[in-house]
Amino acid sequence: MTTFEKISINSSSLINNSIDLDIPIKNYLYCDIVNFVCPFSFYAIYSGNNTLRFVETSGPTNHDITISEGNYSATELASAIQTAINLVFPGFTITFSEITQRFTFSNASSFNISNSAVYSTMYNVIGQPSITPGTSTTSTKNALLTRTNNIYIKSENLSTKNTYLNNQLKKYIGSIPVNVNPGEFIFYSNIFEILPEKRLSQLTTNDLYTIDLELFDDNDVAIDLNGNYFTLDIYCWHKTGDK
Repeated sequence: MTTFEKISINSSSLINNSIDLDIPIKNYLYCDIVNFVCPFSFYAIYSGNNTLRFVETSGPTNHDITISEGNYSATELASAIQTAINLVFPGFTITFSEITQRFTFSNASSFNISNSAVYSTMYNVIGQPSITPGTSTTSTKNALLTRTNNIYIKSENLSTKNTYLNNQLKKYIGSIPVNVNPGEFIFYSNIFEILPEKRLSQLTTNDLYTIDLELFDDNDVAIDLNGNYFTLDIYCWHKTGDK
């Protein structure tokens, strides 16, 4: 037989992403996240996706820019990119269409935007404009201004059910959809899952003394809440007996 213990955690209590349990849980099997609250205080534009390389065709000459970390509307991001590139490669006009959700980059001089994963980490954010040289280019895909569609909760010692991201096995205990705008709160509630006995028999039990928690985005990059905290309720399922 199995039962569960409800554990409520505020991330402000975590030390090095971990917290000790007041009462250890014996014969731990698996967990379910039943409630999660988190501010959208992480930056959509951050150190991992804030660079662009513009290549001036004559030469050719590379012009690299870096956009300050933060959360931008599409028009704000277009303005920030335009300001930055015109300092090193004058003549650009950058616009965003609310209808198509795509950016257009224009200059009297021929150019292209590099798709280098090293020098243009913002390439996917701005919708992957064509790399063919010309005086104008438009995103080939919709802009990605929220950074991630999901928040993944990682735990080394809670994870027992296999979770995959980008075809790689991860120590995730749940994914939370990001369905609000920056500055708002993400709320999530879930009906807990009771695994069938056949599946339970395949799980290895262990005694749980600590819980470690970290948040990651769709690209498996750690999320920084910039001094804010998340809260969650977890049902930790275990075999009955000592606890």
